[in-house]
Amino acid sequence: MPLLPCRYSRFRAILPQIISLLCMMCPACDAATRPVAQKHSPQTQPETPGSPEEPPASPDKDGEFFECRSFPELGQIIFSDNAVRGVKRVKYLKEHASLLAEKGIYPCADEAKRHVYHKSDKIGGRTIESAVVIDPPTHEGDNGDYFTGRLLVNVDGRRKIDCTLGTTADGELCVSKVVIHVDDGTVEIHALSGDGNEMDIPESQESLDDPRVITDQSFYDDEPDTGGGPVKV
Repeated sequence: MPLLPCRYSRFRAILPQIISLLCMMCPACDAATRPVAQKHSPQTQPETPGSPEEPPASPDKDGEFFECRSFPELGQIIFSDNAVRGVKRVKYLKEHASLLAEKGIYPCADEAKRHVYHKSDKIGGRTIESAVVIDPPTHEGDNGDYFTGRLLVNVDGRRKIDCTLGTTADGELCVSKVVIHVDDGTVEIHALSGDGNEMDIPESQESLDDPRVITDQSFYDDEPDTGGGPVKV
């Protein structure tokens, strides 16, 4: 009888090990104690790194074109810088550049390369040969997203005009219209400076028979080959 408490105490001491062993042998207990794999719902799965998709570019709502119009009955040729507005009209301007060019309308549409449009007119006994040069945007600087144009005009085989048509790349000069009046032999130019002041060329250079070529610098000189600020009228 004295040994009974001692055996009971020893059995109580090893009881936890027996229970643990029985649990390991039981399939139900093994499943209950096995770690549960973490599940991810489609909403919580980690995103694959990468750049977000760029939204599609919005269609252009305004465009630009240069125009050359001859009026033999009025004795004049007009070169002008013009704008077109509306998504539908801008799309037409870009998609029908060649067709429009045949009518003297030169779209600013091709951003890949330079375009040169030639035209020849005989009015009032004079031969007027012109070329409108359109350069694509450079995408450099503050004004790099705009087309730039240049007007070259020969009168009876001699260069008379070599100046900007539209706005210069630096935005300091905008020539909106050039009119050649054949009967009285003069050139009329409408231009603005970058700050909105009207610009003019020296009156002596307005004659078609004057041998000096009208350039961008002509708008800034009171007289050819001299210094001075812009001529404001």
